Amino acid sequence: MGEHGTAPVKKATMQQVLDLQHEFGRVFQNIPFDTAKRILGNKTQIRRLIAEICKKIDIPTQSENILAQIPLLEKYYQKVYGIKLDLFEIAFPDNPQFPVIMVDDLSQDEDQIMDCIRIFFNKSVFNKSDGSVNLYEYMNPVALHINREAENKQVRQLQSGLVVFAHTGQNEPDSNHREKSYNVATAEGMQFMKFREYLRATGFHKYTKEYFMDKKGWTRTSSLWANSYLVVGDWGGGAAGLCARGGDVDDASPDGGPRELFQ
Repeated sequence: MGEHGTAPVKKATMQQVLDLQHEFGRVFQNIPFDTAKRILGNKTQIRRLIAEICKKIDIPTQSENILAQIPLLEKYYQKVYGIKLDLFEIAFPDNPQFPVIMVDDLSQDEDQIMDCIRIFFNKSVFNKSDGSVNLYEYMNPVALHINREAENKQVRQLQSGLVVFAHTGQNEPDSNHREKSYNVATAEGMQFMKFREYLRATGFHKYTKEYFMDKKGWTRTSSLWANSYLVVGDWGGGAAGLCARGGDVDDASPDGGPRELFQ
C-alpha cells in the first residue's frame, strides 16, 4: 500500500474517566429529580450533556451520528468479512457533509473482499432487492492487475492498522463531482475512493440499505489497471452484478464521477 501517515488516537486516561464520572454525578446531584429523570430518558440530552462534560475536562468524544454507525460497521465487518473490529477507540473524521464513516482493513485484497461480498449476500436476505450477486472483473485476478504505484499517490491516514475515512454515502456518485474525470480529479488533488475502498463502501451501503451503490451510474475510482485504464466500480444488476470494469481516465460523461473522501 506504500507509505502512509499515522494519526494518533487521543484516548481518555483513567483519571479522565474518573473525572467524567465525578462531574456527571455532580451535575445530577444539583438538579431536581424530575429534571434528572427527564434528561436520562432522552438520548439526545444525555449525549449533549456528556459532550459538554467531555469538552470541559478535555476528553475526546464522537458525534451521535458516528456513535450510531460504529456498531453497524462492526457487525458489517464481522458478518460479511469475518473480521472482528473494536472501533470505539478509533477517532473517525466528523463532517456533516460526509456523514457515512468507513474503515478499510488492509488484511484483505480486492479479490478477497469481492468474494466475501458475493458469498455473504448470495446466502442472506440482503440480496432480495438486487438478486444474486455476480462478479465481473475486467482483469482477473483484480489485485494483481491494479497499478499500485499510481494508486499509492492517494496517501491515506492509518489508525490501528485501518484506513479510516468518511464519504457522502450517496446512492450515485457525488452530485457535486458528476462529469469529473479521473484526470481532472487527480489534477485537483482530490482524495477519492480507491477501488478497494469502493468495495467496502458499496458493501456497507447494501448491508444498511439493502441495495448496492451505483444502480444507474458508476464510480470513477482513484485506481488504475496495469494497462493505464481506469478501474470503474458499479452495480450492473442482472448478469453483470458487482463490476470492476475498465474506463478512460479522461471520461467525463454525466452518469459517472469520483466519490470524495474526508479524512
